[in-house]
Amino acid sequence: MNKKNEMRKTFFQMFNATYIIAGILFIISLVSMLGLRRSVEDNSVTLRIISENSRRKEFDSIVKNAIYMSDYDMGRSAEKIISDINSTIDMKKLEDCIENGKEYPEFDAILRSHLGQNIFTKSVDIDGNRNNMFVILNGNLIASYSHDTTYLKSPTKLGYPNNFDNIIKYKNFYNKELGLSALEKLYSQYKGVIIWQARKPIGDVDKYKKYTDMTLKDFTDVMINEDIDSLASYDILIPKYITDNGNIFGEFDVAGQDRKSNNKLIIVQKLNMVDWINYIYPDFFETDRTDTVEYNYVQLLRMINIFIIINSITFIGFAIIFVFGYNKIDDLDDNHLETISEV
Repeated sequence: MNKKNEMRKTFFQMFNATYIIAGILFIISLVSMLGLRRSVEDNSVTLRIISENSRRKEFDSIVKNAIYMSDYDMGRSAEKIISDINSTIDMKKLEDCIENGKEYPEFDAILRSHLGQNIFTKSVDIDGNRNNMFVILNGNLIASYSHDTTYLKSPTKLGYPNNFDNIIKYKNFYNKELGLSALEKLYSQYKGVIIWQARKPIGDVDKYKKYTDMTLKDFTDVMINEDIDSLASYDILIPKYITDNGNIFGEFDVAGQDRKSNNKLIIVQKLNMVDWINYIYPDFFETDRTDTVEYNYVQLLRMINIFIIINSITFIGFAIIFVFGYNKIDDLDDNHLETISEV
């Protein structure tokens, strides 16, 4: 019996010392792994924010650059239109046609000659219907260089009734509130980015936010938080006025004057950013999931979690072996103990 107690005591002392060392190593390893996992999670959040901000800045830069390109191109076209109107158009006849809803084909021809093509639709890869130019005069759509007649019932020429407010309100225009807001910004010569949503997004529209007003930040939020189908349903409207401070008859703007009867030509470039970005940066919307920061960090966290589980299982297994070995001594008789002692 003394031998059994002696062996139990020796076994316990040896295993106890080993188990304490293993326990210390386990705790150090566990704390290190948990700390590493927390650090990885924090870095993942930080880098995700940095990556998102970088993508926002890149998108905003592309939008602003496209607006600058269009503004410059339309500025040159506006100068030519003014020159042609002054040299070839009977201004009294034009005024009469505007006031009394009469046609003036020569005037329409001048607009078409300079606005039928634009800097974006010169490429065959850009949809001319989604990136066309149109012209507004006194609240009426008098020119639209597109083959899409979804919203039109009358020819877009001077002298035909195409009230733009009514086109948005009563025709198949998807986001009417945003459309009317954009139209009001055009009339007020708003200096910020003007956006509307004429087309219904493809797919389940309930998962998309429907804006009643939109800033560039909101537009970028759509690019970040929604999908390409939602983004493609929006168009940027880039205006050029003839003129900024007056109208086509050389009369200056008057404060309080009705902006829908001031004889100011509003030339508008409609630009779909999905079309444009796919043309100049084909890979912009095709980020590989395995290359994203979030995916790589999730994979790293999984490896850390697996290592923690293996470590825990090993330590628990070591404890089970200790208990099993300790209890096994009670099952040995004295002859076995004596044999073990001699060995």
